[in-house]
Amino acid sequence: MEPELVECGTARSLTGISHAVGPDRKRISVSRKLHVGNLPLVTTNDDLMELFSPFGAVTTAGIVMDKNTGRSRGFGFVEMDEGADSAIRGTHGRAFQGRTIMVSDAQPKVVRPMIPTGSRRA
Repeated sequence: MEPELVECGTARSLTGISHAVGPDRKRISVSRKLHVGNLPLVTTNDDLMELFSPFGAVTTAGIVMDKNTGRSRGFGFVEMDEGADSAIRGTHGRAFQGRTIMVSDAQPKVVRPMIPTGSRRA
């Protein structure tokens, strides 16, 4: 199956790989977004940054939080300019803070249509 290229303005995303394209249509930088799953609920953004920084420069690291409770949902994302392949090999299946974490390339977010719930009031 061929990966799908999504283009929006000057930013492109190819299954977790982002390119910034300048006015001359040359690639400015490449970054890859990694999905990190099975994280302990006490893991912080700084913990993720520290875990992945030995493999290359970490652009962003963030834990996904539940909107209602404000608690961690047990997964996060790390964006790296280079070293993503070695980061996946070095961290996937590794014990981290007492849990075995799962690391892979992030998949594009799927936009789901809103399904109305309940009855409409007039």
